[in-house]
Amino acid sequence: MIWLFLLPPYIGKLIVAKEKALEHALLADNAKSRFLANMSHELRTPLNGIIGYSQMVYEEDIDMEEARYATQKIDKAAHHLLALISELLDLASIESGKMKIKKEVVELAPLINDAVNLVESTAGKKHINIKLRSIGHYKIMADRLRLKQVIVNLLSNAIKYNHDNGHVWLETSAEKDKVRINICDDGPGLSKQEQAKVFEPFERLMADSAKVEGAGIGLMISRSLIKMMDGDIGVESEKDKGSCFWIKLPIVRSF
Repeated sequence: MIWLFLLPPYIGKLIVAKEKALEHALLADNAKSRFLANMSHELRTPLNGIIGYSQMVYEEDIDMEEARYATQKIDKAAHHLLALISELLDLASIESGKMKIKKEVVELAPLINDAVNLVESTAGKKHINIKLRSIGHYKIMADRLRLKQVIVNLLSNAIKYNHDNGHVWLETSAEKDKVRINICDDGPGLSKQEQAKVFEPFERLMADSAKVEGAGIGLMISRSLIKMMDGDIGVESEKDKGSCFWIKLPIVRSF
């Protein structure tokens, strides 16, 4: 790079900037390639399960108990496949700019209760206790359906990446013109390096480290949705001490 000093300063800076842009583009392309390879595996896994157990049902000597077991496995694989496809469709809509957000006044406490109800069965399988702490009766400006999707995703992550008999808790508070929603757990936590990348597209830090099912794009989608609602999202975490993902959305005050 010594030859740069022989050029006029502005040309040298331009070349360095272009080289950095190319490096970032290559890194993004590599991340996307890794994601597509992982995604191919993630889609094939439930699909192979559906095909395999479907063939089992058609066997002539299968008894009722075996047929019931096979249909349960088919149902579970089908729901997993549907969730993966839904995430891919959301990602495609966001990247193409076609994702639509309908902002309205939303009562936060009932929405949080609905989200918790949707993940209670999953938490029960790992004996994880979900607690609501200081959930205020706030009204916010948001897309009701998409906000519930984000909260369910954060709750699901707090459960999936936690240890058995762990704890997950939610709390809300007012901060000037925003309401802050905290979704915390006492799981393995994230390093500073992982926190810096956890919302990046095509990164699978949490999914890879915990070896759990999923495309690894839920957090990227959540960040995009919250930004479209004029909100913010982030994480505070410490290795081996748990994580706290937070959302901030515009508050609606009654006059």
